Amino acid sequence: MCDDFNRGGFTPLLEADIAGYLYHLLLKRKLAPVNVYLDTRIKTLKKKKQKRHYYDLVIGKLNQEDAFVKPDLICQIKAFQRWGLTHQQMRRRLELISKSDIPSMKSASKVLKNGRVQIIVDLFDKDLHGFLEGNQKGHKRIDTLKEKYSKMKIPLIWIHPNEDGDLGFNVFGRKP
Repeated sequence: MCDDFNRGGFTPLLEADIAGYLYHLLLKRKLAPVNVYLDTRIKTLKKKKQKRHYYDLVIGKLNQEDAFVKPDLICQIKAFQRWGLTHQQMRRRLELISKSDIPSMKSASKVLKNGRVQIIVDLFDKDLHGFLEGNQKGHKRIDTLKEKYSKMKIPLIWIHPNEDGDLGFNVFGRKP
């Protein structure tokens, strides 16, 4: 994905574009489409009033009776776009990680201890040094996220611009 972005062959505008691109890559690498799902629910422990969480990309087997996926891999994606968002909207996206992504990944841990991955794509360019490289409450935003995901034992893939302005990535925590 980074290589295609750097060559100008892929320019995501929204998180859905990133999820769709990853779906495309999985199919291109011969993963059966019947095992790849976008914006879907997973099969969880049965509770009558359990909150349903939706996951950006899931690899697993469909249980047609319950219309849930039994996951082998779960990815949550959060994108900080280069275009079209104000700083306030970026801060709101950061808040959504704590209010939505982290609780949904914690819920998924009941059925899948390993195989949960948070992918954060920070598309800000080198002049802005990436939104997550900035500070909030005296700490780098990315360091705060690394700590939160480390406590949950979930790998964090951070895709961000390097010194040359090209996208690269870092993986924190266990390798997915």
